[in-house]
Amino acid sequence: NDMLKLWVSLIMVITPIEPASFRLQSGTFSILVNPPANSRMKGDVTIRTSVPLDETGEAADESVIVGAGEYEVQGVRITGYNTPASPAETTAKADPTSIRSSYVVEIEQMRIGILDGTPDLPKEEDVIEQLTETDILVVPVPTERVIRRLQPKIAILSGGPAVKTVEKEMGQTAERADKLTIKYKEIPATGPKLIVLE
Repeated sequence: NDMLKLWVSLIMVITPIEPASFRLQSGTFSILVNPPANSRMKGDVTIRTSVPLDETGEAADESVIVGAGEYEVQGVRITGYNTPASPAETTAKADPTSIRSSYVVEIEQMRIGILDGTPDLPKEEDVIEQLTETDILVVPVPTERVIRRLQPKIAILSGGPAVKTVEKEMGQTAERADKLTIKYKEIPATGPKLIVLE
């Protein structure tokens, strides 16, 4: 039934694998974000937000996305932005031996942002603009400043002590779940709604 297939494909499921590691799935299409090195999980695409320069050869595999660029796989658009540390950063030190990247995934009607695993905003204003007001934003290292600046409708947080600080600073209690299953029409009109996946 074509209508049933369409209905199924419009459901997004986001499942944590481990801290800062997630699987995004819509229908039969799946994206792995920072899967552990020993993971046997398979996805149509693997996205890495931080890769040592001496390991970037992995990017020769077309199913692995590393760094800036525009990619399209089975109709899903993925845009990568290099997000080097700002020299003024105080909470994360610049690491010249690795590539750090954030991404925007456009799948079905949804725009999903995926931040690199640091607590800092990208230093380029145009990158911040692209990551602003996404439907869902995956925030591996949550800070109130980043979430307020990027204003996602839903912010997906990894568990950890930083969550309580964000809850207090934003004046809301995060919803906690082992996965997020959501249709586009269920995304709130405004945000950010905090959801902890653990």
